[in-house]
Amino acid sequence: MSYSKLIHEYLDGQLNMVREDVLFAELAKNSDLRVEFNQQVQLQNVAMSDMMTISPPTDSTNAIFSS
Repeated sequence: MSYSKLIHEYLDGQLNMVREDVLFAELAKNSDLRVEFNQQVQLQNVAMSDMMTISPPTDSTNAIFSS
């Protein structure tokens, strides 16, 4: 089982409860996986923060919504 994939699914809000239980059970006993999980959370937070600072040009937005 790819725990990295489970982490990504969890962060994307796409992990069902059974697989979430599997992920968190493994996180409880695997310190390397906890490090990876924390790094992925930090990366997602940085990406989300960066996305909030980006605004597309008004002309482009208008062109998209008018077509």
